[in-house]
Amino acid sequence: MVFFKKVNGYSSSLAEEALSDEVVKLVGKQIETQYEFEKTGEIVKGKEKMKRTDKILGYQIYVATDNHNPFKVKFLPENKPVLSKIDIGDIVEFEDLEAFENKFGQLYFRAKDIKKKGK
Repeated sequence: MVFFKKVNGYSSSLAEEALSDEVVKLVGKQIETQYEFEKTGEIVKGKEKMKRTDKILGYQIYVATDNHNPFKVKFLPENKPVLSKIDIGDIVEFEDLEAFENKFGQLYFRAKDIKKKGK
């Protein structure tokens, strides 16, 4: 995915630009939980050690297109996705899909919901 326009923060127009001509398919049924980490104050090999907390920052699932390797789509804690009616390989669509491009040109996606296309 190549882009020339930088956008600050998440943007639905960037997500549309990135995936408008793509068919997105679910490639993993496991929902990954993202946890918050906090500093411990302990220095190990010149770096401060971090400890995972129980605070959930979000959830991630893997999807892919015919033209791109699998990538993650993030969901906020209040929007945990339900994949029980979606199988691996099913074409999916997202509610309120947004994308963020970091300074290295990497895209990150987030959405409010996922569903099997046509359902």
